[in-house]
Amino acid sequence: MPRKSITLPTVEIETQEELRATVADIAANMIVARQSRANMEAELAAIRARYEADLIPLDQQIETATEQVATYATQHPDLFPKGVRSLDLVTALIGFRTGQPKVKLLKRWTPFAVLEALKAQKYLGLIRQVEEIDKERVIADSRNGTLSEADLRAVGLAVIQDERFYVEPKDLEAQPTQTITETR
Repeated sequence: MPRKSITLPTVEIETQEELRATVADIAANMIVARQSRANMEAELAAIRARYEADLIPLDQQIETATEQVATYATQHPDLFPKGVRSLDLVTALIGFRTGQPKVKLLKRWTPFAVLEALKAQKYLGLIRQVEEIDKERVIADSRNGTLSEADLRAVGLAVIQDERFYVEPKDLEAQPTQTITETR
């Protein structure tokens, strides 16, 4: 299905009354959207609850039976022809898959002990050293005056703080009429 693009008309707000009306529309639409999302989540939760009652015991049965089949297959390697790690049965293909390699510490070894052993054996290429900017410290030092804007600029940095405009809807029935002063 091809996507349709629509162009919304851009109307500029020219008066306080138009501003108030536009903000009221935004707030009302946000409240309706929030309620629709809450309704959707409630319906999804009800659907999940309805199916989980059946799925939980099924998942447990599948897990238990799979463990039993794996134990049987491990105890009977003659099921698998030489060099083959899977068996094609009428109802399913069963077998062993080789997972991704991972590094594991041996018993009684700590990460620190491994690092020291790697250094002693001169396997320095196996030790990763990560250099990165400590952004939290840059912000803290700029706030407490340790680093000035000029100091930061000299090393190619700046601490910025964006400002975002927002509309936060309130309960429209409970709102008093608000007036703002227009400046020209």
